[in-house]
Amino acid sequence: MDSELIKYRNKILNTKSISFCGAKWGNSTLWLNTGETSSCHLPPVHKIDIEQIKINPAKLHSTGHKIKMRRRMQKGVKPSECEYCWKIEEMGDEYISDRIFKSKQFSEKELDKWFTGKADELIVPPTIEIMFDRPCNFACCYCNANFSSTWANDIKKNGFYELESHGSGAYKHDGSPNNAWEKTNNPFIEAFWKWWPELSKGLRVLRVTGGEPLLSKQVWKLINLCIDEQPNFELSLNSNLGVSDKIIDNLIDRSFQLNNITLFTSMETVDEHAEYTRYGLNYSKWKTNVEKVLEESNIKRMTIMMTINVLCLFKITEFLDQVLKWKSKYGKNKLGLSINFLRFPAFMSITVLPNNIRTKLSNELNEWWLKNKNHPEITEWEIGDFERLLEYVKVIKTAHTYDDDMAINERDFKNFFKQYDKRRNTSIDVFPDYFLEWFNKE
Repeated sequence: MDSELIKYRNKILNTKSISFCGAKWGNSTLWLNTGETSSCHLPPVHKIDIEQIKINPAKLHSTGHKIKMRRRMQKGVKPSECEYCWKIEEMGDEYISDRIFKSKQFSEKELDKWFTGKADELIVPPTIEIMFDRPCNFACCYCNANFSSTWANDIKKNGFYELESHGSGAYKHDGSPNNAWEKTNNPFIEAFWKWWPELSKGLRVLRVTGGEPLLSKQVWKLINLCIDEQPNFELSLNSNLGVSDKIIDNLIDRSFQLNNITLFTSMETVDEHAEYTRYGLNYSKWKTNVEKVLEESNIKRMTIMMTINVLCLFKITEFLDQVLKWKSKYGKNKLGLSINFLRFPAFMSITVLPNNIRTKLSNELNEWWLKNKNHPEITEWEIGDFERLLEYVKVIKTAHTYDDDMAINERDFKNFFKQYDKRRNTSIDVFPDYFLEWFNKE
């Protein structure tokens, strides 16, 4: 692992406390459609106090729950909700957890200020990820009705999935209770716009997610506001790049009116495997749109986000080959890669696979890395991601808290995709025979 990252963890973070992470202060993910928040994509989300944001909209970020977690980190106590990082670090001193990457984006001065300051300070976080609403043309297998209108329609039409694990609750609702403000004034969105004059002056990065952000009226309101105000922060947009040509062209046109705009899109495998897991996707069209945006827009950088799940591993090296072709053509400063590990639902985590399949896939991935790790367009950050991926596929054996019964996870995995195929007229038979032999075994 990268010695500089280990040095950073030991000298910058652990000298404060062994549990300190700058993300609890400096980063916020806001799901305004459901009124929930988290400090990064790893801990479970929690509710925002609707009464508190009426008093001060900054409580969208500095919730009572986050303040408790900050205090624990200041005292060196490891919050259980951050177990993903603790599991990585427990693998050995040479392993780098996400808290290092998430803290490193902030200055040492900021980290010192947060660690020594009051945990309940109502700060403007330098980085925010925000979701306004859930319109989406995809229904990816590991998403759910809280974040996708297409998923909501599936549940409304076909009913709940019959599953038994703790994490299966995501497939037993249509998202309506959590999207109660869908057809009326949303108090969380109202609070955000009230916070905007202060927020826009303190931000470094505002990242917009969804749903599919390019289908949201609120997102286009934000884009137009940024064109008018020309703020100093980076505006980052997520997109599945599966929307209409008209919308893609509109984004390209608007990009020339913004000085600092970046784009994030998602993919982790190719062809029929990608189309199976990301229901609604036309993989060929996605590739065309990636190239169109890179070649015709004023977008400074595109990052492809990989969500490592059970079904992406069988053609993951083919996908990585495609990414390297693009990186060779457009350069590492124009196109980047981010590797993330699916934790919820646990029954779609790679830990559900039997050891013989895990070993085969791990060996293939390791062989690919040995051939390509010296590629000149792979960044230091991506090297760290790749090495964590190799270790995760090989080493991590159990799911995370609440869903660590592997027998239940295996049953839910198989039952989920049998129901998925029936509802969506898809077939898991697109995957390799050696996987299907395990999948079809009672």
